[in-house]
Amino acid sequence: MLEIKQIEKYIWWIRESYHYEDVLSYLIIWEEKALLFDTWMWIYNIKEAVYKITNLPIIVLNSHSHFDHIWWNSLFDEIWIYNNEKIKNIAKNWVDKSIILENYVTEKFIKKPESFDLKNFEIKWFNYKKVLYDNYEINLKPFKFKVIHTPWHSIDHICIYEENKKFLFAWDLIYKWPIFIDNYTQFINSIKKINKLNPKKIFPWHNDFCISEISLKLKKVNNNYYFL
Repeated sequence: MLEIKQIEKYIWWIRESYHYEDVLSYLIIWEEKALLFDTWMWIYNIKEAVYKITNLPIIVLNSHSHFDHIWWNSLFDEIWIYNNEKIKNIAKNWVDKSIILENYVTEKFIKKPESFDLKNFEIKWFNYKKVLYDNYEINLKPFKFKVIHTPWHSIDHICIYEENKKFLFAWDLIYKWPIFIDNYTQFINSIKKINKLNPKKIFPWHNDFCISEISLKLKKVNNNYYFL
């Protein structure tokens, strides 16, 4: 099921709920271009979804290299990525399709259209035009975005912070359900990093489209960390 909703001035929310991951994406529209955060793992063609909202040229900004965030990258001409060899290699070589089949078997779909056959799905490499760095600024009036490097779940993971409205686009750093943590030290450091920003609204990329007035306090229990 495809859902499209304007959630803030200039900000649109695009959601596809066929899969248990309940993937979301955000589209920022300004005068000359539109900025799309991630292209996800979609059954529905995300480019068609975007052009239901705008016909402006699209810049895709990738949060990290996991395939459920870059699935449809090949449909777009302008891709921005974080400056890390992991995603650069994936852009050229893509990922082993067996990994996707293993992780996204039919049983994990809430509702799968009969016309969609994952085994026959073609996965393509993509070109990127710009690499981003920690604290890199993106000025798109009325927004002033800053790239925040937040490794933990993936070494190239970033968040995007909007300094005027104190919005944080958090991708997988804020996740409603249990999630793989590659490095606990990096995870805690990344949480501390965004806590210093004191965001008023956090936009995650799975399950919920907005968390307001959040304080990300953590408690350690048996070597695992929990949000309070």
